[in-house]
Amino acid sequence: MGKFLKASCKCGYTKSSLNFGHGMYNNENFGVPCLVLDSFEVCSSDITKKNENIDVLFYNNSLLQDKKQRSSTMFFGDITLQNNGNFFLYFCNYDLSFSLGLIYD
Repeated sequence: MGKFLKASCKCGYTKSSLNFGHGMYNNENFGVPCLVLDSFEVCSSDITKKNENIDVLFYNNSLLQDKKQRSSTMFFGDITLQNNGNFFLYFCNYDLSFSLGLIYD
């Protein structure tokens, strides 16, 4: 079962419906939240095509995670996201959090 996540930052930024994983009816795409490098927008993209997505960094990348803030994590297959302490904008540092929205099949 896939999950929709919500990203939120202490600066007030929020983004809903971020795809994490895949459902049984759409198992060709494996969505993982990512940071678009040229716009600093948070979105979800297919991690199986990460060689085609050179303008994004996926949030399972340790460069986007503050290890000191790791309190809990979410898993889908072998992909791990930490709930707190994710990088967003330069002035926000590591204040982006992910929370569970909906679970889909």
